[in-house]
Parts: sequence; structure tokens; C-alpha cells
Amino acid sequence: MGIDATQNVKMRFRIIRKCDVIISKIENIISAMCFMFMSIFVLIGIVMRFILRIPNQFGEEASRYLMICGIFLGISMGVRKKAHLGIQVFVEKLPAKISKIVKISASLITISSFFIFAYVAYLFVLIQHRFGQTSPAMNIPMYIVYSTILLGLCLSLIRSIMVFCNDYIFREKILSEE
Repeated sequence: MGIDATQNVKMRFRIIRKCDVIISKIENIISAMCFMFMSIFVLIGIVMRFILRIPNQFGEEASRYLMICGIFLGISMGVRKKAHLGIQVFVEKLPAKISKIVKISASLITISSFFIFAYVAYLFVLIQHRFGQTSPAMNIPMYIVYSTILLGLCLSLIRSIMVFCNDYIFREKILSEE
């Protein structure tokens, strides 16, 4: 590989690292805000329902949608940190070559699954957009709520590909260490 090719690869690694850092910060901020506002809405709902005896449908619905958004962003964060459930004991007991094949196969199955889930979520959002359904209390279009699921699955797909490339394709680690 020539000097230009090496510099080109290093520049690509830097771009991927920067994207990783930016996506991580956005995920952390948005998910923290979702759970913070969800907690506030739930506390307000408790006060309104049990102390003031006033129903708070807006707060219940908003907290539900914020929880959905936070959870689906959390899936992507878990993929990035490899924090999801796995059977490491079984894989570690296998011979080194077979263990690597199993890990690569599991990663490829994960990437394929997130692709399928994201595609189905995309179709679902399109269907919801055509129906024009709105939420009962907040009166927002439901396709916006379901778009958060699509966003979380797309980010999870991107993260799965990044982790796969980081672990099995590139010789140097491209994902930043947090």
C-alpha cells in the first residue's frame, strides 16, 4: 500500500471515529432527556391523579412515547457497547477457530436481523402515514411515534455494521473507547 492509500485509510478511520463519537453523544443526550422527561411526566401524573384528583391523559401518553424512544435508542447504545445478552461461556469453550466462526456468524445474523426489522418498521411507518391516525390525548400523528422505532432500529443496524467492521474487518480498532 502506498503512502496515499495509507493516508486515505487513516482518514476514513478518523471519519468513522468522529461519526461514532457524534452518534454516541446524540444517543446519550436524547435517551437521557427522554427518561428525564418521562420521569417528570409520571411524577406530575401521580400528583394530579392522587392529590388533585385530575386525570392527566397527556402525561400518560407522553411518558409512554418517551419510554419507547428511550428504549429504542438504548438498543443501539447496547449494540455499540456489546451489552446485549449472549452465551459467551459456550462460545469461549469452543476451539479458537470455531469460536471465531460462531462469533462472526452471530454478528452477521444480528446485522441481517436488524436490517429486516428496520425494513419492516419502515413499511409500518408508511402504512401508519397513509392511515393518518393521531394519538388520542396529544393529537400527534402516530407515524411520528413509530418513526422513533425505525430510527432506533436503523441506528442499531449501523452500530452492528460498525462493530462488525471494528472486530473482524479492520486491523486497527476504529470505534472510540468510552
